[in-house]
Amino acid sequence: MKVLRSLLILLVLGVVPLYAAEKADSPAELKKQIEAVNRESADLETQNAELRKKISELEQKTRELSPKALGTEPQSAASAAQAKPARKKIAPPPPEPEPSFLDSLLADPMMLGAGAGVLLLGGLLIVMRRRRA
Repeated sequence: MKVLRSLLILLVLGVVPLYAAEKADSPAELKKQIEAVNRESADLETQNAELRKKISELEQKTRELSPKALGTEPQSAASAAQAKPARKKIAPPPPEPEPSFLDSLLADPMMLGAGAGVLLLGGLLIVMRRRRA
């Protein structure tokens, strides 16, 4: 009864999700779950120790391969400034000119089709007027 009451309190507080409160495992099952979590925790700790060892080995190799160890020390700031010529500032390219009205009409295929249709209808209108006259 106390277990259910405490689960209900934790459920209301939002600590335990609803499915965990409904499940309410037996103490033997809970002990098995705790043992599994402890084993997993121990495995993770050993993996963590191995990774820390690899990190320290890599840091040692990095120190060994530093410029001083290779005999190629970096140049001082003054000598580096003398070695590199000052870069000239390059002006950004001018903006592209806006396309003309005819260019914008020719660029859009729908406008080309609409223009051809208007010309065709105008031609038909002219032909029909000449036939009536």
